[in-house]
Amino acid sequence: MKVAVLALGIGLVGVGVAALAGLLAGGVMQGRTTGFGGIVAVLLSLLIGYPAGACIGIVLAKRVFHQRGSLWLGFGGVVVGAVLTMIMAEPLQLNVNTSLLMATYACSVAILGAVGYTVLNKPGQDSGGKTGS
Repeated sequence: MKVAVLALGIGLVGVGVAALAGLLAGGVMQGRTTGFGGIVAVLLSLLIGYPAGACIGIVLAKRVFHQRGSLWLGFGGVVVGAVLTMIMAEPLQLNVNTSLLMATYACSVAILGAVGYTVLNKPGQDSGGKTGS
């Protein structure tokens, strides 16, 4: 349950950063290219902004919410989720339906980031904040 909530939080931060990256990239590209500036902005925000936002979400989970876990394994899970989705898009026919591809990309990045972050926690270990009175 905690991994699912963490994955949801990571995904929401990733979406926020991807939207901000898309707006910034769209503003920079506006008027500089001949028709493809918007497409480039969307691709950059999805392929770079979302995983970067997921990494920011992992850092927030550690620093703000005091969740125990490994930042480096979380970052590795984010990268593996992004790369694995792109590699497996053709064999699994994910590229036939764009909505399915993007949903798989978003879920795999967030879920593998959360699993990577929490993989070293012991089963009975509290992953919450500070203990004691």
